[in-house]
Amino acid sequence: MTLLCCIMDHAMSNLVDEKYLREEQYRDSSRLNARYRLHARFSQNPNPLHEWLFSKIGDQERLSILDLGCGPGYLWINNIDKIPTKWKIVLSDISTKMLHESRERILRTMDFVMMDIQALPFSRLRFDVIITSFVLHHIPKLKQSISDIRKRLVGEGKLLAVTSGEAHMGELKTWMSTFGITSVNWNAESKFTLQNGTGILSEYFERVGVFEYEDSLCILSVDPIMDYVISGIRDEDVQSLQSNLSELRRFLEVYLKQNGEIRITKETGVFVAHAG
Repeated sequence: MTLLCCIMDHAMSNLVDEKYLREEQYRDSSRLNARYRLHARFSQNPNPLHEWLFSKIGDQERLSILDLGCGPGYLWINNIDKIPTKWKIVLSDISTKMLHESRERILRTMDFVMMDIQALPFSRLRFDVIITSFVLHHIPKLKQSISDIRKRLVGEGKLLAVTSGEAHMGELKTWMSTFGITSVNWNAESKFTLQNGTGILSEYFERVGVFEYEDSLCILSVDPIMDYVISGIRDEDVQSLQSNLSELRRFLEVYLKQNGEIRITKETGVFVAHAG
């Protein structure tokens, strides 16, 4: 088996490898931050993603909310002044360091709980809103987890499930493939996308709507792209891919010099699934 095939097999399996996710990919926020910075600096939609998503939660005075896979708390940090004082919010993640970072950065009274979406506690608690942001595609037993999420909602509760579509970052995927680089963040056979999510969620929810977030990237520097790319490569594979990464960098530098910008497609959105 070739080195490239081995690396690609790693990427396909690591998408749902809990040990890898916990101990490497989401060990702390460094990899997520590399991807976040690219989108924060170069996205073209004037309404940032996390502010747009916050508007989908609702405007009720009182809500109980569970954020599954909160990461370093981007959603709440970017909307801290908009959170009603009577909302009860539980932030959760499989990474202790990620939860610690969230707690340190969010200067509000919230509960922070380490938990695995595949083994949800709170058997007697029910939430008005449950949020998953770019999480469900990681889950091996996806349907079981969605069923468990549905059981943790009140009768009229809803799930907000953020995900990407097949065209997301398409140009970058093509360039990386050309130079023999693959990313654990992408999987051509992803289990939960904008294309298939409605069918999956409709098995467990009464009503499912999808809202697409219109956006694209107009990038003016190569370094943030390379940081993004490296964030999705296993630590053990980075060294063996140095020549590939150098070739990709040279290609992007020439492309940027010739075109003045690097444009990349984005395809993201949120499913709003109502329990009743």
